[in-house]
Amino acid sequence: YNVLSDRPLTRGTRADHEFARVLTRAMLVVFQSLPQGFYQCLVLLQMVGRDETPTWVQWASVVGAAISVGFVVADTDRGVDTSARRRLDAPSVHGYIPDKTHHALLVSLGTILFVGGMTSSKWVAI
Repeated sequence: YNVLSDRPLTRGTRADHEFARVLTRAMLVVFQSLPQGFYQCLVLLQMVGRDETPTWVQWASVVGAAISVGFVVADTDRGVDTSARRRLDAPSVHGYIPDKTHHALLVSLGTILFVGGMTSSKWVAI
């Protein structure tokens, strides 16, 4: 809230709210989305090995988990990249997301698809 709000609740604190937001998002991916998708993919592969037919809901759940990982990574990346402070601190790293909204959406969509696809391939490969 303190990162996105025009009037944060904790003015004057020394806490780095942007870092806290990024850390929270990373924990969401590491402790929820990745293990859930991995477990669901493991169950599907075991079902295929036993000649059982997975339902479309199970496949949709795996796809949803991969998209969830991709979305959280893309949204966090966009928030960090468009931060005025981060752009000043490291201009060679931050600032690649375009200012035009539809171009920024295309970059975010590409990030979602890239991260979701890479995550899915890792789940299947393991």
